[in-house]
Amino acid sequence: MLHLVVFLGALLQIPQDEDPAHWIKLLASDKSVERDEAFIRLLKLGEKAAPALTGSKGVAAQDLLALIERRQEKLLEILGRARDEARGDLDRLLWRAHHICVALCEEREWNPVKAILDRAKCPERGRSRSRDGLKLTYALLAPAWTSKAGARFELQLEFSIDPAPSADEASRILMGDPAVELVLWSGAPLADLRESLSKDTFLGASVHEPVDAEFTLVRSASLHYRSWGAQDAPMSWEFWLWIYLKPTIGAKELTRRFEGWRVSGELKDFRMDKSEVFEPSRGSQGSVSRIDPPQVQETSDLDRLKPPNCQTAYGPGDLKTLPADITGLVLSGEGILQRDFNRISRFTSLKYLEL
Repeated sequence: MLHLVVFLGALLQIPQDEDPAHWIKLLASDKSVERDEAFIRLLKLGEKAAPALTGSKGVAAQDLLALIERRQEKLLEILGRARDEARGDLDRLLWRAHHICVALCEEREWNPVKAILDRAKCPERGRSRSRDGLKLTYALLAPAWTSKAGARFELQLEFSIDPAPSADEASRILMGDPAVELVLWSGAPLADLRESLSKDTFLGASVHEPVDAEFTLVRSASLHYRSWGAQDAPMSWEFWLWIYLKPTIGAKELTRRFEGWRVSGELKDFRMDKSEVFEPSRGSQGSVSRIDPPQVQETSDLDRLKPPNCQTAYGPGDLKTLPADITGLVLSGEGILQRDFNRISRFTSLKYLEL
């Protein structure tokens, strides 16, 4: 009988990988790799971990609970703490930001997130239309990191949205798989980035790669996290980076692309798979590259005209349901026809209309 009790007890034991209590304890570890693994293990346990997280008072545990419960209003707050948790390791920040944004944005309604970005005045960095819908890029952390000499990387998120216009109701807009990247928003001296970034990180190894002495300035750089296969190997992170270098004076440019992995915190299989110099075309003039651009980004005349509460209509139903007191309106997509324009007359305070 004793042997039977021991056997049944072994059967009822929770495997360590599926034991929330084990991973919650490691959220407070003094080793970053253990904190990272605890974060992703608990996130993947999802609702199974929610009761244990509810009983934990730690900030990291409560952030994970908000991600599991998909509380979108916490997006920027949790990203800010992820920046603090990364402690200057931009590989780690990008990896965490990817999973945070997937948890709170993928296959979720766009309008609540858009309202959060508008309230926080997150700048829009670009928009494009593709076969899959509309792609909007916003800076969520600006800056996400600052070098010793003031070079700034910002965390950008590309939202892929596919509006479903309606004749009488507000358009239903779901977000697809979010794409997160870290972007060097302004030029920076290469020496500054080398001094500021550790060679043990993917981004740091990239800027420490030997280069001809004439290339003293990093014009721009963008670091990407590749999520393929991450489900099977959560602590094996794959990155790729585009970096563009220039002489301080002149139009020549060196373009490089790097790939590599961080496996349980260690850099593996780091390689440069492209390095190409572009010479100025015959007859072109030399150029001077500014390495201390203004801190306030320039805005276009169109952006200056656009009011802060500007709304977007994707279909006739939006012209019926949007607040009547808005002062700016953008008509987007092919869901609104000329016969629907008479509905615009209900916006009596309209000062800006973009077709």
